[in-house]
Amino acid sequence: MSLSASVKEFLETCDTDNTIIPFRPALVDITGSMYAACLLSQLLYWSRRSRNPDGWIYKTQKDLYRELRLNRYQLEHDGWKPPPAKRIAGRRSAGSMWESIPTRDHR
Repeated sequence: MSLSASVKEFLETCDTDNTIIPFRPALVDITGSMYAACLLSQLLYWSRRSRNPDGWIYKTQKDLYRELRLNRYQLEHDGWKPPPAKRIAGRRSAGSMWESIPTRDHR
């Protein structure tokens, strides 16, 4: 298959893809990171669809990888300090949410 045919096939697939995540430049301004903005966008999306009346959701790293293609290093480090999850947690009421989730170590 030629490169132009491969590109055309890819673009046709994108046209029918229903897994588009909207990009909001304002979230990059708020979080200071593309990764954190992507993560926050997805958390906002799911919190509005939560069955929990307070909007709480549960996502594993595997869930976030499937949805965003962000690996553990990107979620935890992002090449910046603080990491995206903690950067988001430092904003307004999200901090209490992140601080109340117990951590788990799997070996």
